[in-house]
Amino acid sequence: PLSLWFRDPVSAVHNPEYYEAIAEPMDLRSALGHIDMGQWTKPAQVEAGVHLIWTNARAYNGEGSAIDAAALCCCHTWNARYTRAVDSAPRQRKLRRLAT
Repeated sequence: PLSLWFRDPVSAVHNPEYYEAIAEPMDLRSALGHIDMGQWTKPAQVEAGVHLIWTNARAYNGEGSAIDAAALCCCHTWNARYTRAVDSAPRQRKLRRLAT
């Protein structure tokens, strides 16, 4: 799946310049950790954190790259799921479900 690019933090060993170029790195595993640890308790916090994943990927990899295309696709999928979850489920379950 396209989300494989975004599941784990970018490797500092393989991409040391990433951490110089991106001020606030984010990935799906870290986002889930923020939810599980209670650091993100509001849907708007989850939304902002997850969108940071796509923004960072696009900024670092450049428009038109394969990762840019994957980020756009994942962003569209995320937006659809986020909207459904926010509109339908109890808060704690929906926050957890969004990140999986």
